[in-house]
Amino acid sequence: MSNRHFTRQEVDAFIREMHIPADGCILEIKSIAVLRNASLPLWLVEHEMVCNKGKPFEVRTSLIDIITEKVLKHDTHLWPLIAQEIPDGCSTVAEEDAAVVAAR
Repeated sequence: MSNRHFTRQEVDAFIREMHIPADGCILEIKSIAVLRNASLPLWLVEHEMVCNKGKPFEVRTSLIDIITEKVLKHDTHLWPLIAQEIPDGCSTVAEEDAAVVAAR
């Protein structure tokens, strides 16, 4: 595993700060894993936002976050990674990259 600075509990707390439940909802952490063979620390966090738990109209939304570490002003912080969808129909990496830039 890569050289990481944060514990599972710190990653859990970070996710709970990022995803504050609305009234009547709770955040359930399903799993927190460190991705192996990565060149930087990466955590895969699976969680669910549950609204109206135990009621007839209970709603569950499954979520996945990938978290890394980033140095900002000499301090190391947890940082969410954000994915950019790659459009379908491109035949080369260059075409995909151009399509992603155009979609921004």
